Parts: sequence; C-alpha cells; structure tokens
Amino acid sequence: MLLWLLACTGKTPETSSSDSDAATDERGADTAPDDTAVEGDSGVGGDGGAGPTDAPVLSDCEAWCYLHTVGQESYQWRVTCSVTDPQGLETVESGTVDVQESGARITQYLLACDEVGGCSTSFDESQGVLCAGASGYTFAIYVEDFNGNVSDVVTVTGEER
Repeated sequence: MLLWLLACTGKTPETSSSDSDAATDERGADTAPDDTAVEGDSGVGGDGGAGPTDAPVLSDCEAWCYLHTVGQESYQWRVTCSVTDPQGLETVESGTVDVQESGARITQYLLACDEVGGCSTSFDESQGVLCAGASGYTFAIYVEDFNGNVSDVVTVTGEER
C-alpha cells in the first residue's frame, strides 16, 4: 500500500534526524557484543537465565531416622542441610526432598529454610518411609530462591541413629 501511495504521489517519506538516531540505537542494541549481556545469563538455573553463581548452594545435608521418645513413641525421620545464597539468605524460599527407593520416587516433602541458613523437615515413618530400611532410601534435596534460581540437587543416603 505504501509503495502504491509513493508511486501515485511521487514523493518519498521524509525522515528526521531523530528517526534516524532511533533506528541506529535499535540496530546498536541488536548487535551489542556478548560481554554486554545480562550478568549470569548462561541458561543454567531455575529461571532459565540465572547462572550457577546466582543459585543457592546446599551443604552438610543429612537424612536420618531415630526413635522419638517424647509423648507417643515413634520412629521419626529428620532431613537437614545448610544453605547459602549469593543474593542473601532472606531470598531462599523453600526446598524439596524427594525420597527414593531403588531409584524411584516414593514420596516428596517440603524443606523449610530459615533466615540463618538452616533447612529442615521431619516426618513419621508411618507415612511409608520405614526406619528399619534406612540405608535403602535416597534423599534428593534442592532449594529455590525468590528469584527462581534452583540449587544443584544434593543426594544423601538415609541412616538409622
């Protein structure tokens, strides 16, 4: 349509210097060198754009069961980890514990993290994870922060104490 209009009027559209500058700015932004990309934009992490340096880091993870003797006796499981986060511990949202047996997930629990870097959960063996077979269970643990960055998965074997 524009070509037809130009052909009929014989005029060409005028561009001001500000239009030309805007076009140059747009082209410049499209051809920016890679080192001007958003920091940490490696495609790794929970939001697809956060780099490994943005993700929380888990350490000192353990999963054990014990005979809980306060009140009604029962075998309890406890899973704990320490966490750090480059954006600060206040950004760590929560975590997940996948309980696996023979490589298959049998259940999943939420892992709560506090403002001083401790993460934990506990549950009763009556929920299907028996203390008698503690070393037969694997616990895959990870946390996420409010920015969508997900830690690496830490895997530990259950133990009876």
